[in-house]
Amino acid sequence: MSSLSSIFDGVIDENSTIVTPIAVLKELTQELNKRTKGLLFAKVEQHIDSENHKFYLEFYITAPYLNNYSYDAFTVNHDLGFYPLSIKSNSGKLVAKAENQEEFEKELKLIFSSSEIKKVINGLLAQVKQVKPITAIDEDGDDIPF
Repeated sequence: MSSLSSIFDGVIDENSTIVTPIAVLKELTQELNKRTKGLLFAKVEQHIDSENHKFYLEFYITAPYLNNYSYDAFTVNHDLGFYPLSIKSNSGKLVAKAENQEEFEKELKLIFSSSEIKKVINGLLAQVKQVKPITAIDEDGDDIPF
């Protein structure tokens, strides 16, 4: 047996508990989808700059009943080590930096409690409720559009 088989011993951490920034954002997407009962969807698009070893995570809020209108809320930038990371607004202005997951989650709470994001979410919900088709449920539990 070759001595190369042990080269990665102690290198690969199979018990890592690191929660990546994209995992944090995907959890947020699920929560927004649940809280709005599917009237709004959040999604995360990842773009990778391999040359510079940078990851860009774009967070969108989408309204399917408004022709899939999509609002680019913010972008998270990080390198291979995840932290520190930066959060930029849709205009490209630096909003925050985070040195670890705890700081990242704290900054996300501030972003989602900001007047701008509240205005976007509540404005989209108000519009969706005006255009969403009314449905009834048949005996099988399926929606029946009116």
